[in-house]
Amino acid sequence: MFSQLTLIFLLSLVVIHPLHVSAKTWCVANPSAAATQLQANIDWLCSVGNVDCVIINPGGPCFDPNTVLSHASFVMNDYYQTHGSTEEACSFSGTGQIVSVDPSYGGSASATDTQLQANIDWACNEGQVDCAKINPGGVCYEPNTPTSHASFVMNDYYRNHGSTEEACDFNHTGQIISGDPSYRRCRYA
Repeated sequence: MFSQLTLIFLLSLVVIHPLHVSAKTWCVANPSAAATQLQANIDWLCSVGNVDCVIINPGGPCFDPNTVLSHASFVMNDYYQTHGSTEEACSFSGTGQIVSVDPSYGGSASATDTQLQANIDWACNEGQVDCAKINPGGVCYEPNTPTSHASFVMNDYYRNHGSTEEACDFNHTGQIISGDPSYRRCRYA
């Protein structure tokens, strides 16, 4: 009888407690998610989800880059970190993805537009990346931001050079993520 109760208790622990991600991880918005979905995440998190969103308001330290993707990533990660860092706390109906590289530096919000533009210029010239897709009229031109354009060309360089950590460094402004960053018609190779 005791062994059956122990088994039931152990099974209840498995069912009741969601899977915790073991290493230090962060939750970011999936770049392929629709802006309307990400805005809905922001709206919910800043009201019902009890995330303090002052930091993404104009003048806040995480306002720039002023994109739905960046703002959603910040508030989704705040929720994820304060709700046990579980897969469930980063789901957001499939619009969140767990990454193992701290998005507060690297190819994220704190990489300056100047740094990102330097990455674009280098990759499109010396790095021999075909940058037609990020030019006006290209399938990856929108959103027309240094973050979006740099992400595309840095990924192309990374893929064409063995997918190594060194090929994603870009003076410490690159980050390797586990999810596919493709969005709408912009497909990352």
